Amino acid sequence: ATRSAISKAIEKFFNIKPYLKNYNFIGKTDKTIFTEILKRSGINENIDDETLEQLFNLYSEYLKEEIHKFHYQVMPYVKEFLDELTKYGNIFLGLLTGNYIKSAYIKLKIASLDSYFKFGAFGNDHYNRNLLPKIALERAHKIFKIYFNPSQTVIVGDSLKDIECAKTNKIISLIVATGYQPYSLLQKSNPDFLFKDFSNYKKIIKLVNEKILAINN
Repeated sequence: ATRSAISKAIEKFFNIKPYLKNYNFIGKTDKTIFTEILKRSGINENIDDETLEQLFNLYSEYLKEEIHKFHYQVMPYVKEFLDELTKYGNIFLGLLTGNYIKSAYIKLKIASLDSYFKFGAFGNDHYNRNLLPKIALERAHKIFKIYFNPSQTVIVGDSLKDIECAKTNKIISLIVATGYQPYSLLQKSNPDFLFKDFSNYKKIIKLVNEKILAINN
């Protein structure tokens, strides 16, 4: 759905057929994705933020249509995991994603997962994914009036880019092998926690909480 919507948006906006063959989306921000696809499609001039914003808005409109043409699946035990986390008064859920904010919530809404995330940092905030945690923590501070230390923070993800992002920011990484990259590959990057899925979500929360307490006490 993403590939189709991006292709239609670029074709409409620039009147060219974008070259997406063999393009790897994993772990990249939408700013990076659009810029790279435009370059490989022959658009080499600098694309300013205003142009990107217009392009993102067009992409989001196409995504609303395209997303209903494809099968989607919520990964195993994700909803149970999120429901369990919301029971804790001292856990604050934010969305850290390379997706443009509108497209992020379009993707979550179709699976009824959008309501769990009241704030976050997104692909339109910066090209560099590794700078998004700082933005997210600043927003969390403004919303909840609490200062969040990186050692009290957990990045949950399914890719090598998520592990890199966590390590760069000295944040705990909780990784599940339900994405495109296999368990064995993820294991080589030594995340703090690595599981095949969230099936044992109560134990996972307990283990992560124990690590946070050990680091901060």
